[in-house]
Amino acid sequence: MTEKIREAIEKRTSIDDEWDYGVQQSWKAVLSIISENFDGVVDFIENDCTADEFSWLSEIYNEIIDIFPSERIIEALRKTAEKYPKEVEQYNLIYCIDEAEEHLSFIKGARNE
Repeated sequence: MTEKIREAIEKRTSIDDEWDYGVQQSWKAVLSIISENFDGVVDFIENDCTADEFSWLSEIYNEIIDIFPSERIIEALRKTAEKYPKEVEQYNLIYCIDEAEEHLSFIKGARNE
């Protein structure tokens, strides 16, 4: 799974941010791979994700939560953030993780209504 995710993220990095359709399609590919295996995603985030990959994934933290609405994903993101303080500060990744956690709370609240 790690190599598949890594390759899909690499494709995303090569797409011009102004080409919205291309960006969306590249993230769909990543999310398709991610959706295959919850434990594999957690393992990738915690153990295999590079600082660069972690930063790129921040664009889709909420979408990952949509697939796996689990506190375990948030824990994995926070654990990995501790490994990459420079990137966390540079790209304001704590904000992205906090936003994903709020998104998770919203999803869980909506399910309880």
